[in-house]
Amino acid sequence: MNSCQNARLSNQRGKLAYQVCNLCQSYLILDVNLESFSNRLRPDFLKSKKNYLSMKIAILLFDNYTALDIVGPYEVLSKLPNVEICIVGSEKREYKDSHGLRISADYSFNEISAADILLVPGGFGIDDLLKDNETIAWIQKIDLTTHWTVSVCSGSLLLAQAGLLNGKNCTTHWRRKEQLQQYGAVIKDERYIHDGKIITSAGVSAGIDMALYLAGKIAGEQTAKLIQLAIEYDPKPPFDCGSPDKLPKEIAEKLKNR
Repeated sequence: MNSCQNARLSNQRGKLAYQVCNLCQSYLILDVNLESFSNRLRPDFLKSKKNYLSMKIAILLFDNYTALDIVGPYEVLSKLPNVEICIVGSEKREYKDSHGLRISADYSFNEISAADILLVPGGFGIDDLLKDNETIAWIQKIDLTTHWTVSVCSGSLLLAQAGLLNGKNCTTHWRRKEQLQQYGAVIKDERYIHDGKIITSAGVSAGIDMALYLAGKIAGEQTAKLIQLAIEYDPKPPFDCGSPDKLPKEIAEKLKNR
């Protein structure tokens, strides 16, 4: 719970409780309506009213990950009440992204055998993992236990290699769509796609959109909107160039020659 002495508690008719700091105006979700939440999760997850919001989220970590693929969804999902987020790697150690940023995996594959949500990020390290039987087997094992299995960017390729996307509507980073299609996936040009318990998102920043959508599915639209406000997610980029169809011709030609 937020320990800020300037925080005040607000409860809107029992549907949503949150704390707001009078100085920094930060939000911390404390509680949501049990009935609203229980409609979104399988009954076997609701062990007791006291622990009805307890969820385990496993985030896969590997070398040469893309940082925002992890940190963006983490920032959103960590604001849900009573979640346990486990950063999981093949080994308990530090992993570096393509530019040297280090994140530690606190759990190994052997220590995490089930999760309510599995999140698979992307990055240049994906190509090596597609040939890694241990990683693929772990994804398959965890997926058997999840209510939601989600990916960001090229992380969808690992789900596909695990056999989870055959015939599924999904998306990925724009440079990986043809590769993903080879697995029998049905590619859609959307920021995120929900098909069954699978949610895939497009490249990098789309993981934030996907995580907000997932937060709404889990805890309701009101909670998701409050989380969006908490992280002040109201993007207005200086350039309208965030997808291939918006690229100026001169930039598109340079990409073709790479």
